[in-house]
Amino acid sequence: MVVVVVVINVVISLLCLYVAWYLWNLRRALAIATAVVTIFERDTHNALQGAPQAISQGQLGIRGSRGSYQQLEMQLQRIQQILGFLGFVQSLLPIVARSSTRFRQRTRADVLKSKSSRRSRRQQRSKR
Repeated sequence: MVVVVVVINVVISLLCLYVAWYLWNLRRALAIATAVVTIFERDTHNALQGAPQAISQGQLGIRGSRGSYQQLEMQLQRIQQILGFLGFVQSLLPIVARSSTRFRQRTRADVLKSKSSRRSRRQQRSKR
C-alpha cells in the first residue's frame, strides 16, 4: 500500500512538474511576444509622431491647390471665350478683306498717282 501511495505521489508530482514546465515556457513565449509588441508600438509611435502635422499641412496644400485650380479654370474659360471670338472674327476677315482689298488697292493707286504727280511738278519747277 505504501508503494501505491508513493507511485501516486510520484505521478502527481511529475504531472505538476510538467504543468509547471509548460507554464514556464508559456510565460517565456508571452514575455517575448510582449517585448516584440512593445518594440513595434514604440517604432510605430516614433514613425507616426509627426503625422498629424503632416496631414494638416497636406490638407492646407490641397485647399490651396483647389483654389488655384478654380482660378486657372476660370482663366481657361476666359481664354476659350477670347479664342472663340477671335475665331469668329477670323471667319469674318475674308469677307472684310475682300471689300477692304479693293479699297486698299484704290488707295495705293491714289498714293502712287499723287507721288508721280508731285515728281512731275518738281521736274517742271526745276526746268523753269
